[in-house]
Amino acid sequence: MGYSESNDRTDRTKSYDTPLKGVVISGLDITEGLELLGGDEDAYIKVLRSYATSSRALVSGMEMISAQSSLSDYAMAVHSLKGASFSVGALRAGIDAERLERWAKAGNSDKVLTENPSFVAYMQTLLAAIDIALKDYDSRSRKPVAAAPDPALLKELREACKAYDAGIVDSVMEKLGSFEYESGSELVAWLSGQVEEMNYKTIATDIWPA
Repeated sequence: MGYSESNDRTDRTKSYDTPLKGVVISGLDITEGLELLGGDEDAYIKVLRSYATSSRALVSGMEMISAQSSLSDYAMAVHSLKGASFSVGALRAGIDAERLERWAKAGNSDKVLTENPSFVAYMQTLLAAIDIALKDYDSRSRKPVAAAPDPALLKELREACKAYDAGIVDSVMEKLGSFEYESGSELVAWLSGQVEEMNYKTIATDIWPA
């Protein structure tokens, strides 16, 4: 029957309009992947990057399978790919990896050798799409660049810390954190750490790291 066996799963692997700045990847249910990580977009992006890297290495090895190859080694590789795929919402990849794993464990080398090339081709297409989408996501996620932290905001932060006004402190830190800095990024990182620890008194002093 060939790799078309997976076609009955297309309703589960369509493109999804996602909250990740409009990123859409065919074959990836990003909504499900996000749900597995409690909706944490940053965590999902990190997991997706890892998936793209580790899966490419696995797929590269699978591409070399032959009649002389070890089916047990192949089963371990496709098992890893199955779990990783489901963890990011790559449902078709996970379902088909599961099928290939089952055939490999059963010693059905003819089926594995017949279906593996199409699976490898699909995975290469999926991983290429993920690479493109992540590159696009990164290009739209970059913060604007400022020469240095705004002195007025730093003064406002100091005064808010002296008054122990958590609302203003959080508001100022959000503004400071919305930029990348040519210089002064270490100071913003230090201030962020102090705020997280509620060390307002430390911030309110006259001495800050250079």
